[in-house]
Amino acid sequence: MCPHCGQHMPGYDAKTRARRWRALDMGTHKVFIVADVKRIKCAEHGVVTEAVPWAFHGSKFTKSSSSRLLFRPFTSQKAGLSADADQLEDCWNHHCQSQKVKEIDPDKKFENLEVIGVDETSYRKGHTYITTVVNQQTGEVVWAHDGFGKNTFEKFYERIGEDCASQIRMVSGDGARWIKNTVNENSPQAEFCIDPYHVVTWAIDALDRMRRRIWRSL
Repeated sequence: MCPHCGQHMPGYDAKTRARRWRALDMGTHKVFIVADVKRIKCAEHGVVTEAVPWAFHGSKFTKSSSSRLLFRPFTSQKAGLSADADQLEDCWNHHCQSQKVKEIDPDKKFENLEVIGVDETSYRKGHTYITTVVNQQTGEVVWAHDGFGKNTFEKFYERIGEDCASQIRMVSGDGARWIKNTVNENSPQAEFCIDPYHVVTWAIDALDRMRRRIWRSL
């Protein structure tokens, strides 16, 4: 199947090539999916490698791993990926994130969207940001858009409509005013809280600053 148009096309040659995709870890063990892929000849897109259901075309990571990394506050707690700097740097790339945004169905239903998490993160050098909304009850990223700030987050509420916005009961974020203000304006019934990831991060930073201050005084 062509990875661009989704049409079933004939094979181009009999050769196959083993490829490897990084998946979510299993405990402390790294997990990879290895499979042989063929080249096909698409009438519109030419000779390309066939599509695989578990990964985006051209990506070295599975859809599940890129989906978890798209919502960074849960990277260290739920993503199941080792927190090695080089691995995260490789995985946190423009192609991976832009493909994940394209995967989100524009006609996705937002039923039972009661508890959500909001975060913005950079995915390229030079402070290129993306804002994501996750369903905290399912762990699924339900909306994403380039940019950050109140104007960007407002697009989420424009997308879901007033009925769905009135069903939201709880929202977690990093304490940014634009998140809380947008929630108060569009879902005044929702309770806003700081997500655990940022609470722990701030506590660790505060302890580190105190440690350095005490060390200098001694």
